[in-house]
Amino acid sequence: LVVALPYMLQRTIMETINALAFGLFSSKIDQQLRVDVFFAPTHHGKQSLLAAVANSSYTVEGFADSVNSLVDDCYSLLEKKLFGLPNVVLLSGMFVSQPLLVT
Repeated sequence: LVVALPYMLQRTIMETINALAFGLFSSKIDQQLRVDVFFAPTHHGKQSLLAAVANSSYTVEGFADSVNSLVDDCYSLLEKKLFGLPNVVLLSGMFVSQPLLVT
């Protein structure tokens, strides 16, 4: 209990900070895509990407959802691997200290 409570508290705090940082990152990507890419100012008579999207069957919302889905999938994959790494290290340390568990 003495070891478990600080670990749970630290993990809860770190996961909360991590989720907040990812939320900010995701919203910046969404803003970059929606505002800076599609509504970019035109230069020398070139049409903006918004005009190209308006002539297609796809929407800005569809593109943004696709990019957000990709970012969410990549983030969840990395998060699972990074947060699972300490468990693997602890498990291997336990196997070294308790070799009877391996056999």
